[in-house]
Amino acid sequence: MEIVSVLFLVLVGIVSYNSYYVHKKHQYWKRRGVPSMSTWEILVQSVKLWLGRTHVWMIFMEMHDAFRGHKYGGSFQMVRPSLVLRDPGLIRSILVNNFSNFHDRHNMELSENDPVHWDLVHLRGPAGIKCGKRYT
Repeated sequence: MEIVSVLFLVLVGIVSYNSYYVHKKHQYWKRRGVPSMSTWEILVQSVKLWLGRTHVWMIFMEMHDAFRGHKYGGSFQMVRPSLVLRDPGLIRSILVNNFSNFHDRHNMELSENDPVHWDLVHLRGPAGIKCGKRYT
């Protein structure tokens, strides 16, 4: 019976630590004064996605709608912060004038044989260097 109690306490400790870690990570946007979704909303969206109750694009739509009345807002992909843009002028400014400042959007490895992944959105690094190739 004593082993069960110890295992239960260890499990409670692990769950408590993970909850604290996720909550602390989800304070990223709040500390910067950016409107953001609550940890609870993000958790509910994640569970619905994992259970197959919703599609990823529906979650993006919910994030977009959550910031109605704001030019932008902060959300998360798991514990990684992501910025949701709503203002067309801000989007245009970033895509046209400041595009080179927004590299390294995805952390996945890309196949050299897949031409779909070799586009501007998937650039890495300040010089556009990815997988040993250099864009000109």
